[in-house]
Amino acid sequence: MCLLKNYFMKKIIFLTITALFFYLNSFSQLADGSTAPDWTLTDINGTEHNLYSYLDQGYAVIIDFSATWCDPCWDYHQTHDLADLYTAHGPAGMPDVSANTTDDLMVFFVEGDGSTTQEDLEGTGPTTLGNWIDGTPYPIIDSDAITDVYDIQGYPTIYTVCADRSIQQSGQINASEHYDIASECTFAQYPIDISLISLESGVDFCGEAYVPSVKIQSLSTSGEISSATITASQGGTVLSSLDWEGNLDTYDNEIVELPSIANFSTEIPVDFSITIPEDEYTENNSISETINRFITSELITLDLTTDNYGSDTSWSIVDDMGNEIASGNNYSNNETISKTITLPTVGCYDFIIEDSYNDGICCNFGEGSYSLKDHEGNVLAVGGEFRSQEVVLFGNDLASGVDELTVVEDLSIFPNPASEKVEISFDLVELIDNVTIEMYDVLGKRILTKQLGTLPTGNQNITLDIADMSSGIYTLIITSNQAIKADKLYIQK
Repeated sequence: MCLLKNYFMKKIIFLTITALFFYLNSFSQLADGSTAPDWTLTDINGTEHNLYSYLDQGYAVIIDFSATWCDPCWDYHQTHDLADLYTAHGPAGMPDVSANTTDDLMVFFVEGDGSTTQEDLEGTGPTTLGNWIDGTPYPIIDSDAITDVYDIQGYPTIYTVCADRSIQQSGQINASEHYDIASECTFAQYPIDISLISLESGVDFCGEAYVPSVKIQSLSTSGEISSATITASQGGTVLSSLDWEGNLDTYDNEIVELPSIANFSTEIPVDFSITIPEDEYTENNSISETINRFITSELITLDLTTDNYGSDTSWSIVDDMGNEIASGNNYSNNETISKTITLPTVGCYDFIIEDSYNDGICCNFGEGSYSLKDHEGNVLAVGGEFRSQEVVLFGNDLASGVDELTVVEDLSIFPNPASEKVEISFDLVELIDNVTIEMYDVLGKRILTKQLGTLPTGNQNITLDIADMSSGIYTLIITSNQAIKADKLYIQK
């Protein structure tokens, strides 16, 4: 694969005259199963094409993002796999499509480098490997208009888009393999059908409650779906349920948030399902996932061993507001370090490890590794084999042994539930300093911080404006010098 920019290679000693390209097996493209962005583009013959129009007709669409100067692209072009695929399965009546076509697939070539020209496509320009038009019976689009929205990191990138708008990176495979993938595509075929596509909230979280969100889609052929019941359950016991109302036409999808699940243990299997009256196909109505709650202490330890190129490696820990808590870089080759980090507040954190040359810290150029552990030695994360970056979520939970703020007595929150303003009242048995009020949502994300400074002995009354906050369950915390007093606040609009 050819990257979109050139790299000076520390580990490759062969140089080409024109450029240095870093070849990798994979990059961060659009996630498999995500929704393909729609587009309308004009090919080099002046014909306009709209992606969703083809999908609405039931076609699977293969999009080959390439560049005229890209060696792997040219090699794949010369196999004629996509040309053979288009001829055998392309839209009936299109030029060069067989009279015996299966009529269920469309192919596009998108020359995604905005600096190339028509002459490059014809093989006569300065940045080309040959005549790309020759042997390409399907439409050629010379435009970089959608390279960003399709997250093109290198060439060639080949996607298969199904009629239901889902996308996957199919890559440089032969015609038969491409058609096998297209044949597995989902499409609307029942008058009444709704699908639960995916769990959007992820399987990992920190905090005291989990807020599920799922993606649903209409696969009905006879009009819109306006209501459904979505549930999350464990072993037949309903944990969360929502009667959804909306408007979904054929292939429309929506991400729906369910009520939070409180008192969550560290790891439980959860079944998610959606039901509508008279659903004619129910095999796509449910998914099951194991949900993991991260709990750790305020003290964590990072053990890191670099590879043969230690200066490439850097790491950081950031809180839920994006503030950097700790970091490290400029390491020696094959260096081993151990660092203990104090997490300052309750909440969610990301451990981010990066390699500037996109080859991780193991195992092609040394045996580097990392591990992150809590104060009891429990492993929170371990690894070493990644590309440019790896991100691990973990949490500093209320159950982590942080000291209680015992000088606070008779904590009261009124009204509770609240909608616009809330009054917080408590008594202090002695003067305290560095007092802060914080609020966290059910995912452990800090959404409010109010600095109070030094407070005298006696009764305290604080008003918080919550008019812009969404309905839900929140944790309200009074902190002073890393001791805390906490209670629940319910916001209801």
